[in-house]
Amino acid sequence: MCRSLSLSHPYGLHVACVGQVSRAGVLPFSIEDAARREADVEASQLTDRPFPRLGQELRLNHRWVDLRVPANHAIFKLQSAVCQLFREALYKEGFTEIHSPKLIAGESEGGSGVFRTDYFGSPACLAQSPQLYKQMAISADLNKVFEVGPVFRAENSNTRRHLCEFTGLDVEMAIHEHYDEVLDVCHATFKHMFQGLEARWPRELAAVREQYASAPVRFTEKPCVVHWPDGIAMLREAGVTAEELGDFDDLSGAQVLSLTLSQASQLSHSLSLSLSILQNSRRALRCFCPRSSILVSY
Repeated sequence: MCRSLSLSHPYGLHVACVGQVSRAGVLPFSIEDAARREADVEASQLTDRPFPRLGQELRLNHRWVDLRVPANHAIFKLQSAVCQLFREALYKEGFTEIHSPKLIAGESEGGSGVFRTDYFGSPACLAQSPQLYKQMAISADLNKVFEVGPVFRAENSNTRRHLCEFTGLDVEMAIHEHYDEVLDVCHATFKHMFQGLEARWPRELAAVREQYASAPVRFTEKPCVVHWPDGIAMLREAGVTAEELGDFDDLSGAQVLSLTLSQASQLSHSLSLSLSILQNSRRALRCFCPRSSILVSY
């Protein structure tokens, strides 16, 4: 069906006919409903006009609609920005970006499961980490390398701390005198990333914070290091008993979260600070910011 029109345009455009090729179906949910805060949805349930709850399955089955939600759209822009800022910070420190293979002959590291597959009759694995390739690069006198790439872990753990596939931001560097050199690079990298996001992507951050409340990360000019005994003391103040955690034991996932929240609370009140580094000189360096932790091996 075509309806005749007589429309003219000063630049010579003339519309002779307007028609409908096909009628779109009803959307599975509205952008307005998908953009509401969870607290607002919950509060509305006791009213005579409650907002609809949109489950994860519904959103993922119609991802093309869900990505039009301002917060979700902005998250993809911020994900790109994080990788850009990560690269900028490390290039400034003299790092070289490498690209290691992701289909390899055997396990790339212990302590995590591996996805196995067939490579034209030979066994193969999806890479769990670029660790071996980073170490080879350091041994070849590249000194400072990093990689942004996919990581695969066959870990059947249904927690927010375990993912079967994610994008890893990996760093490896030679230590010349003391592992504090690593702390300086980590702190400088995080600082550049957090400052860059706030200064260069404010619109995207505002869109995310409109739906998911958060505050800018606060940090010192130089690394703020919390030593291991002090971190253990914070955990015990948070209710972890001596039997659950010895002075030099590693931390479980629950204890990491408890320490992160306890440490963030104490440092926030005393130093107006929300980013610090927990230093364990015997085993690892754990860098903390609210609701997340990053393990830096050395």
